[in-house]
Amino acid sequence: MQVAFHVGAFDTESDIPIRILRANDDILEEEGVVIASPEEYGNALREPLVALRGGVASAGMRDQVVMACTGRPPGDVDRLVITQRGLLAGPDRAVTAEGLYPLAPQRIGALANLFPQDEVEFHFSIISPVLLLQSLSRKRDYAELLDGRPPEQLLWSPVIARMAEAAQGRRLVVWCNEDLPLILPEVVRSLAALDPAIPLRSEDLLLRALLTPEGLRELQDDLAPLPPQAIAARRALTVAALDRHARPGRMDQEISIPGWSEDLVHDLTDLYEDDVTRLGAMPGVTFIAP
Repeated sequence: MQVAFHVGAFDTESDIPIRILRANDDILEEEGVVIASPEEYGNALREPLVALRGGVASAGMRDQVVMACTGRPPGDVDRLVITQRGLLAGPDRAVTAEGLYPLAPQRIGALANLFPQDEVEFHFSIISPVLLLQSLSRKRDYAELLDGRPPEQLLWSPVIARMAEAAQGRRLVVWCNEDLPLILPEVVRSLAALDPAIPLRSEDLLLRALLTPEGLRELQDDLAPLPPQAIAARRALTVAALDRHARPGRMDQEISIPGWSEDLVHDLTDLYEDDVTRLGAMPGVTFIAP
């Protein structure tokens, strides 16, 4: 069996790929793919993780987890997609004085040990640390979040390198939330291991929120003749549509963090872009880029 953990960072639109997959449940059924979110599995992951303390699950425990997540015998599932944003860190541990998601490597190893004989993957969406900090600082004091760490040191590449090491050769797929309008079909197919040629419903789910109704209709007409695997052409048409028909205020987000200047925001954005370039060349990481 294949197991794909979908563990996007906070403030990413990690629900969008799952909503698209659920809109194609007939295709998932044909392919033997089952989606499991916390609503389905409750404490089915937490309890064995606590009991094992990083150890390896027995065959019986593994089967119990599969049954709890899917409601099916393990033999009836070819690929299990487990989705939960907080599997690698709660909101209070996403940004710390140690950096971004410091517990993620340890948790990757523990999650993989629930399925020791299965083909396990991890799918992780990242976001600009500026946007992540702004989101988290709405609920916690900004100074408490960073605990003295300069924001310039909040980079994804160090922790993702450790995550790749902890994955021990298992597939680690990473993408930027900012790129999702252009790469969403690839993210969806990666999560469910679907053939690129299989057409899916509701792939424009995110674009419906970003484009004006007229712009969306125009893009849908332009995309209609293209096969699903015409990725470059689809992305070019999508970029053009977003340039011409984006809803006001949907493509830009105002940054308001106490004590931050516009220059600091620009500098941190540049650092993020450089960091993303490093991720694209990182061994052990499959990076989905536009």
